[in-house]
Amino acid sequence: MFLDEFSRKNNALLKPNFELTSYSLVAEFSKIGFGIGYITRYYINSLIDNKELFELNIKEKIPCRYIGIALSKNHLPNFSTKKLVEIIEKKNANQI
Repeated sequence: MFLDEFSRKNNALLKPNFELTSYSLVAEFSKIGFGIGYITRYYINSLIDNKELFELNIKEKIPCRYIGIALSKNHLPNFSTKKLVEIIEKKNANQI
């Protein structure tokens, strides 16, 4: 939806034959020539550095995305959830 809205605002209509939700699958399909992929650069830096993929430089800047987390008041979060919250809080503190 994020990419569709960005494209619509820039008068571009995307009509994918299929959509993938896994970054690794998007990268693999792009590498073997099944079109272009929209992937957070962080996850594919090594593929770009190794020239397995390349980045399209477009005129319009894609806006930053934001995420949120909803936690139950009735249950304690597990270790993984606590770690994820720590990482997000640390990233947010560095950007302020």
